[in-house]
Amino acid sequence: MEGRVTKELILPISRILHTSEGGDADYELVDQKRQWPSCLIAIRHAVSKGQTLALDCEGDSLSRKGNIQLLSLDTEEKTFILDIQKLKAFPFERGLREILEDKNLIKLMFDCREDADALFHQFHVTLDGVLDIQLLEENSINRKRGDHNFSAISLNSLLGCMKKYFQCEESVKQKEEGMRLEKEWTNRPLTAKQISYAQIDVYLLDWLFDNFKPSDEELARLKIASRIYLNLKRFIPCRKYNEYENNTYLPVDVIPDKGSSSFPKGYVSCTECYRQFPEDEFSIRQVKKKNQMCRTCKKVKNDKSVQLTEYQFEYFDNDDVTESAERENEIKQYQEQCDEEERYFSEVLNQ
Repeated sequence: MEGRVTKELILPISRILHTSEGGDADYELVDQKRQWPSCLIAIRHAVSKGQTLALDCEGDSLSRKGNIQLLSLDTEEKTFILDIQKLKAFPFERGLREILEDKNLIKLMFDCREDADALFHQFHVTLDGVLDIQLLEENSINRKRGDHNFSAISLNSLLGCMKKYFQCEESVKQKEEGMRLEKEWTNRPLTAKQISYAQIDVYLLDWLFDNFKPSDEELARLKIASRIYLNLKRFIPCRKYNEYENNTYLPVDVIPDKGSSSFPKGYVSCTECYRQFPEDEFSIRQVKKKNQMCRTCKKVKNDKSVQLTEYQFEYFDNDDVTESAERENEIKQYQEQCDEEERYFSEVLNQ
């Protein structure tokens, strides 16, 4: 979906530019309990006027095992940056949980999976009502079930979207600098760079949503996809934090096909991500051998094999070249086997 700049985007763009240039953007750092009641009133007032909120969390290794340090909520008038390290559960117990769990109150986010996992396991918040902007770019994809010619789909990062659509060098620079602050979110007092980074992220969500301008049909499918996205990590009983959980590809069966609002029920589990799909997600040979992988996990495994080969050739001594070549040959045979499976399955479908 290509971005389109319109007159309506002037306000959010000016807010981002003002912040990135060091201006006094309209925000409030909430790090004292006495500040929260007035902030809650302001947020509820914005919601009552039909405003959409933008939400983002920051933390070191953000997930159920990495604590939330900051939570940013953006309205059209002001950004509220909540210092969760100091406030702890206080705002959640006094109104914030209801806002975050309200399925009718739209919250814009970008890749909500780790935020949802952290909120659920640290503060018992079941986040709902999310529209995930990361999925908007892929919302026009129409992949019918059983189409094994359709491989894994790469997802864009927020930084990638900034470079592709926003094209503001100063904001991109700030975003890149902010991404290096992950290990510093526990430091207090917060620096100007940290606060600016937290602001830009939520500002950009409003801008991107307006930029994409999803149709009613796309919006309906995005709501379904975002609800699935929310649950992908927070309801995993025991997370592994491996590349099959954390990668840059769109998980299978997240965005419904055009004209559809659901997915067929599946009873066959992928052996890596453990999600269940209909049998037509896998080849017959995979199922018989009980090593079936969904197309996303298969792509991740292929990537691992390629990376290992590159590493071996770059760092191994000359004495190990033969071993590296043998490994490369194994990888090549594996990839040929995958291609053979795809061709076999395609022939079966076309009979």
